[in-house]
Amino acid sequence: MSAQATLGLKELCCVCQLQMKPYAEPLLNACQSSLASGQMKNSDCVRLMYSIGKLMSLLPAANIPNYLDIIVSPCFEELQAICQSESRTPAARVRTIFRLNMISTLFSSLNTDLDEDDQIEDLENVQPVLIVMQKTMPIFRQIAELWVEELDVLETACTALQHAIVNLKSSFRPMLQDLCCFIVAIFQTRCCAPTLEISKTAIVIFYKDEGCKSLMQQLMVEFVLHSFKLFE
Repeated sequence: MSAQATLGLKELCCVCQLQMKPYAEPLLNACQSSLASGQMKNSDCVRLMYSIGKLMSLLPAANIPNYLDIIVSPCFEELQAICQSESRTPAARVRTIFRLNMISTLFSSLNTDLDEDDQIEDLENVQPVLIVMQKTMPIFRQIAELWVEELDVLETACTALQHAIVNLKSSFRPMLQDLCCFIVAIFQTRCCAPTLEISKTAIVIFYKDEGCKSLMQQLMVEFVLHSFKLFE
């Protein structure tokens, strides 16, 4: 039943997002209770995060941080604990991928800047995804260092960051330096497709920005130099 319920709610939130506004808080509370119960399958939890992002986007800006703290903090707390313990067990790997998938799905759907006439209030406020990223970018670097030999973990982390960049676009600028360090650290150890994809996204979005052009050029040079070293 939970699979069908999460699928149905995802479809409703996707197609009728603005019409869901009167039900946003009760549904968010129900979603949070479901996640806290620990009885749902991992795949259902990940799917539920999409609806959570869509529903959270409808709340007044002042109410969003509280829900972010309740729903997102357990993900990052577990990831932080795994990194601190330097546990590379199969179970830790599965939990890391699961938590990253939850965060990635939330990043893909949480955006308070709705392109509709009935826009929600307080659009001048900072995007919620940016608030999360500013607090948690160091954890992504730790994950990259701990799981550098595990391609599926790196892919999942890169997908989460990819969703954050596409969601935030120019607002991601404060974390661009950290992102470049994350990318370079990975592809100097293990060059993989997700790192190249996230590099391409960053360069395409920021290369015209005068304040970011130098950093994007450095990123491109690092990648080219590393590639030629591999060729040699």
